[in-house]
Amino acid sequence: MATEIPVPEGEITKRALHFFWLTDYSGSMSGKKIATLNQAIREALPEVRRAVTSYPQVQMMMRAIKFADNAEWHVGPEPVPLEQFVWPELRVAGTTATAQAIRLLASELTLEKMPRRGYPPVCVLVSDGHCTDPQEEYDGAITALKQLPWGLKAVRLAIAIGDESDYNEEELLKFVSHEEIGVLK
Repeated sequence: MATEIPVPEGEITKRALHFFWLTDYSGSMSGKKIATLNQAIREALPEVRRAVTSYPQVQMMMRAIKFADNAEWHVGPEPVPLEQFVWPELRVAGTTATAQAIRLLASELTLEKMPRRGYPPVCVLVSDGHCTDPQEEYDGAITALKQLPWGLKAVRLAIAIGDESDYNEEELLKFVSHEEIGVLK
């Protein structure tokens, strides 16, 4: 069961906003791509911290899933307050188990694990979109995610790594919550 954030008397009630990075560190991300991923997340963190300070009622909790041959926690499974979150550098290895990463994310977006009165989670997939899972596994993982109440409410974004000839926009687009947003490049 998710724990609610205790509020000392006289302080603003904070509601949790869970933020999940899903990061591809497979062999197809070698060289400039993995360097770009690591740098982009490191540079995004101060901006996110600045933005959240404008909303004292928000307690952002961060986690990161990394995936190559398998999906596993890079930071987590316990959420880390944004103020304490540090990005550990990723190095490339293996194939691209995107479906496993999405299923691991879905396992955390259950009603039992998410706070009852939290904000919709933010889930950001950072990849070149070259999933090596069978297509039915990838599509099944996306469907399972969308069938969860928190998976459906989540703000799901995809960030493409690589130039336009070097990433699979169609696969990344399946992850996003609103197709009109598209894939961020």
